[in-house]
Amino acid sequence: MTTPFRNVAVIINPAAGNNEPVLNTVNDVFAEHDIKWEALVTHGTGDATKLAGQAAESGYDLIASYGGDGTLMEVVNGLMGKTIPIAILPGGTGNTVAADLGIPPRLADALQVVATSSNRRRLDVGEINGRYFLLRAYTGIGDDHNASRELKDRLGILAYPISGLRFLKEHPPAKFRITVDEQLIAETGIMCYVNNVAYSRSPKLQDWVERTFLDVKVHTGDGPESAEEPLLQTIDPTDGLLDIMLLSQDPFTLQALKSFVVRSGDAQATVHFRQGKRVRIEADPPQGLWIDGEACGTTPADIQIVPAAVEVVVP
Repeated sequence: MTTPFRNVAVIINPAAGNNEPVLNTVNDVFAEHDIKWEALVTHGTGDATKLAGQAAESGYDLIASYGGDGTLMEVVNGLMGKTIPIAILPGGTGNTVAADLGIPPRLADALQVVATSSNRRRLDVGEINGRYFLLRAYTGIGDDHNASRELKDRLGILAYPISGLRFLKEHPPAKFRITVDEQLIAETGIMCYVNNVAYSRSPKLQDWVERTFLDVKVHTGDGPESAEEPLLQTIDPTDGLLDIMLLSQDPFTLQALKSFVVRSGDAQATVHFRQGKRVRIEADPPQGLWIDGEACGTTPADIQIVPAAVEVVVP
């Protein structure tokens, strides 16, 4: 079988993975398809961005990212404005982008996609303060805020919402002013998400949320409404839109996190939901900002969508 790529740079985050033999697995699969490759190993924050930028200028025809969503975000930052495609090799705890695109979670299977698939998808990218993200920008409290490596190793993806719940108990609400394409939301809230990719495609997390949390009501501009389907099904990384969600009530119970996953029936918590191309977030007091799990300053912040900015190999 003819492979679409012949010379691949594999950027590897050594902190990712579950003790799997990454180098041996990559070598076995790529040797089977006569693909030349080089391992580029990160040693700290920002390394993947530098390595991706350098690799794009070095004659490779594909850049592969092995790690979690944070590693992938760095790779994307290094390749913005370049035409070289990206392959995602899931090696982190969440691997949200890979799951959303249908990329297999097992490394050997993901490598087979790289070696054999000719399919591509062009994904939107969010931009905030000169930095780019694939998943989301958020403020107030994020689902992966304070999720330690120890907790991730012990609980896997459930470490994210559990860490968020711990923080919620001590974090007071803020007065938010959120402008989405000139439409203003002014509300006291606990957290605001600006999504590009749906962050809860994981079957394990979805099942846990469905069994644990109560329901919510969603404001889309004309008042609260209820629906049977998950809110996050509306989030599409190819539609040229950001999906903004503000949790407006002060939640001390577990329904807080489900507010960002499912909307159906009656509820105590309330979510304001909008879609748009540009977002400005202001908060009193100022709130910390994160993108794909990495700190990114404080509010106020201006966020915009960059449509079809990167090309990704998919099954």
